[in-house]
Amino acid sequence: MPPGNDMRILFLSQTSGLVGGTESYLRAIFDTYSSAHTFGLIHADTGLANKLGILPSGSQVDSISVSRLGENKTTAWIRNWQPDVIVNNGLQKPRLIGQMVKLFPTLFFPHDYHSSCISGSKFTQRPLAECHEKLSPLCLLRYYPSGCGGLNPLRMLRLYRRARGLQSIFPFYARLMVVSQRMVDEFVREGFPPDKIDLLPYFPSGFKSLPEEPKLRPFSCRLLYFGRLVHLKGWQDAITAIQLASKKYNIEIELHMAGTGPDLQKVREIASHSKGKIQVHGNLLKLQSKELLTQMDAVVVPSRWAEPFGKVGLEAASQGVPAIAYDIGGISEWLKNNHTGLFIKSGVTNPEALAEKIGELYSNHDAWQQMRVNAWRFAIPLTIDNHMRSFFASVEKGMSDFKSRYPATQTS
Repeated sequence: MPPGNDMRILFLSQTSGLVGGTESYLRAIFDTYSSAHTFGLIHADTGLANKLGILPSGSQVDSISVSRLGENKTTAWIRNWQPDVIVNNGLQKPRLIGQMVKLFPTLFFPHDYHSSCISGSKFTQRPLAECHEKLSPLCLLRYYPSGCGGLNPLRMLRLYRRARGLQSIFPFYARLMVVSQRMVDEFVREGFPPDKIDLLPYFPSGFKSLPEEPKLRPFSCRLLYFGRLVHLKGWQDAITAIQLASKKYNIEIELHMAGTGPDLQKVREIASHSKGKIQVHGNLLKLQSKELLTQMDAVVVPSRWAEPFGKVGLEAASQGVPAIAYDIGGISEWLKNNHTGLFIKSGVTNPEALAEKIGELYSNHDAWQQMRVNAWRFAIPLTIDNHMRSFFASVEKGMSDFKSRYPATQTS
């Protein structure tokens, strides 16, 4: 059990639904540690984003929606709840957060780029590339020529003001927690003091590593796309690459797609004309995901988003499944080429290169088997307990820093 037993920890999240990795991270913590700590959750939803929610069934976690209650009543609720510490996992309410950081020790745990990028993608369409620019007024000038986001100028200005508002809170956070060097670099560039940033080991939410190394088996000729069905996750490249590889290398490959999102219906439509070569599973419970993973030869991660980490690769590795991915964001921190998977260094949105890597995977069974074992070994020490030990160490430093800064703070 990690240190810091019986703490009152209030998490802030943009949504209460299991939308992606950020929310599954919180769900894993609530599932595992609710008996040792008192948790609270503030989110911005007016309803669940899908049928699955962050909170476990029958959860005792106190939860409110700031969108329903309003910011003033939410502030009063927080004061009454009296957290020992607040951890912002992505709530985008600068005014509310700005009040809380001066009343309670508050740590920032970003899983995205909404406080450092207008669109939140850190990706440009012209050229197709990851963006490493610092957020500034110049981003407003680059936004349309570089194809950073949509075409609505009012929305662009609103998102820019929101990002700037979120950045205005940086000096008041007790600490910053991240899970990749990519995110350390991002927030140092945005002005966060390096000595207040803690790099934590991550873990595969809801997955435990196989108890023993993956057993030798033949190829199943099944690959998995596992994630949100949105444009920036690159599902289109996965489909195109499978079709190219099947034809070029004369391999009958099935692509299984697990996840949901705004493009789900479009994906189902494409799958309906694939003669069974594309199987769409929708949103799966972790047990179902684990069972599906064990049948796969690899996961494909063709993300066009600068993944802060890319946890799907770690979840796959825990089950002895290597990955094939673009070199973007924090992916290179867990995917080692020809060791835990195959890496495409020739840029994103390159389904031809992805198809070549798929062909390479199926050209050498022994190398694939070794990648399975290497991926599994890499994931073994990355457990939720190890993560939470580092989490609480960061929390304790943040609480100490807060007391030094605000020795006479009254929270009641």
